[in-house]
Amino acid sequence: MKKAGKMIWFLPLLLVFLLGAGRLSGEQTLASGLSEGAEVLLFAPVNDTHVLAYTDDTTEICLADGSASVTTVFAANAVFLHQNCLSAVTALEDFLVVERFDAETLQQTDFYTVEIPQTTLKYYEMDRHARFYAVRFDTPSVLWWYDVAGSMAGSLEFGEEIAGIQVLEDRLVVFLRERAIGLALGGEIEAADGFSYPAESAAVYMLTPDMYLNVNRVVCSTAGDVLEHTRTNAKYTACLAADEDFFYWAGEDGTVVRCAFSEARTARFSVDGQPQALTTAAVLVRRADDYILVPYGTFAEPTATPEPTPVFTPEPTPTPKPTNTPKPTATPKPTNTPKPTNTPKPTATSKPTNTPKPTNIPKPTATPKPTATPYPLEVEFRDGYLFAPAGTTAAKLKAAFPDQNPAVEKEGEAATGKLRTGWEAVIGGVRYTIIVPGDINGSGTVNTADVRVLMQCLAGCTQPTETEFLAADQNENDRLETADLVRLIRILE
Repeated sequence: MKKAGKMIWFLPLLLVFLLGAGRLSGEQTLASGLSEGAEVLLFAPVNDTHVLAYTDDTTEICLADGSASVTTVFAANAVFLHQNCLSAVTALEDFLVVERFDAETLQQTDFYTVEIPQTTLKYYEMDRHARFYAVRFDTPSVLWWYDVAGSMAGSLEFGEEIAGIQVLEDRLVVFLRERAIGLALGGEIEAADGFSYPAESAAVYMLTPDMYLNVNRVVCSTAGDVLEHTRTNAKYTACLAADEDFFYWAGEDGTVVRCAFSEARTARFSVDGQPQALTTAAVLVRRADDYILVPYGTFAEPTATPEPTPVFTPEPTPTPKPTNTPKPTATPKPTNTPKPTNTPKPTATSKPTNTPKPTNIPKPTATPKPTATPYPLEVEFRDGYLFAPAGTTAAKLKAAFPDQNPAVEKEGEAATGKLRTGWEAVIGGVRYTIIVPGDINGSGTVNTADVRVLMQCLAGCTQPTETEFLAADQNENDRLETADLVRLIRILE
């Protein structure tokens, strides 16, 4: 679950910790030269290694064995890992950008947008099918989901406010006030199972399909068992992990605590550095400006502290009463001090002479205003095309060329309003095809619909026409690439 906005102890860094771990040997430095604001978004096992995703101006994703790394197009707010699918989500003002990668190779597999304004998001999640799930502030009891094309695919009303969502294996867990409902994530999304709990100890995070952490930071089983010895003070869900036998958590004192589920037994593993995230096999620590992966060594169980031997303390000797102090002798009265003699008044100081007023400084001569230039319009004529900035109207174009009898046409008919890619302009008897950079679909407005068209072109789903190509080629290098998409999206921010 990703919660939009910061929470005190289970921040929006929701990580998925897979069972088991790969073969690890020795410490590994995964990132260096970090700023103070660097933030870990994901640390999880992938096959025989680990994957780390963090944001520090840009979002970097790398495999701990050094086999692959990638920088996302946008600085992500969250990164999710479900099975072999890695999803980086960036919340822009009016929509979200989802970048998806193969977790083993870090090769990009999808890039799409979801039209949800950032300010409306309360919680969000991703699954391995590239579906995006959201709970919005304006509809807090409704779960919405979107497909890989970014289109709304369905919704589910729960009749009460949703307290959180989390994808765990093949389930989407929806946390409510006194119960959690598991939704099967197959072809159709439908209720599959669930469990109940008291409202004062509600579930907030699933550790395994059978164990969860409640709001009091204690591990409980879905069958109703409360494991008091597992109480944790970890501030982030990134510092929590579990397998079938143990629960792991990291505190701020540089210690990883391992608690057994079957009995009230704990052990500790101390590390050099500040823990940032952990799995059941290793902990990620920060030392100075580096992120370092530290595999677990021996967990030491605390030794019992012997009870102290009581020591006999003798009663204190009573303090003798003080002797009476004699009264002090009376102090004689002081003699009268004579009154001081009168001090003569000071002689009057003569008034200062008047300072002459400064002479008037002449005002500077006014600089003449520049002569008004003719109606300005930044257009470019190139190979039979007229490139005009978005928002240019037919009236502005005509006003810019008053002596050349300009005309704007759409399919041979006179057209007015904002210029659109694909329209034509006749200026000085020469006909040009109009290109509005960014207006790929010819609507006259640059918006997310144009982003979708460009993404489909980049994915090879559609072949752009010549006018679409020219409107989409933002950096004018005669090819369509991710850099054009980045520029187009930034126009919308």
